[in-house]
Amino acid sequence: MPDTRQEAFDVMVSGLIKQGKPSYDIQTMGCMYNNHDGQKCAVGMLIPDEFYSPTLEGCGVLSLIYKAEKGDWKTKELLTDENEFLLESMRIIHDTSVSFYKDMGTEKWIKLIKFKCEELELKLCLEWSHG
Repeated sequence: MPDTRQEAFDVMVSGLIKQGKPSYDIQTMGCMYNNHDGQKCAVGMLIPDEFYSPTLEGCGVLSLIYKAEKGDWKTKELLTDENEFLLESMRIIHDTSVSFYKDMGTEKWIKLIKFKCEELELKLCLEWSHG
């Protein structure tokens, strides 16, 4: 049986680092699952493009878990009650980093994300490749 918590963590961390900046609405500075400029938040990385809708913005992690199961999303095994703490933790890491990104830029933002995710991986006994 695959470790879905590890898989979800890998997808979220790698996705954030690859895109190099947080996903937010430039006008409101509010975080977004998908800002339509190519960025997604950590949890947004787990929302399949075909199931994304602007109506998901503002939905909490528990609502997404419900929608993933009900909608039979291909990522539903990653968006589960068992992964709720991980998902919520990654949401917080992303959402609290937006102003840091604005002030410090991509390179320092990536360092911050790596640092915060390394702290979380230790807490949850996960092993991200740090790539």
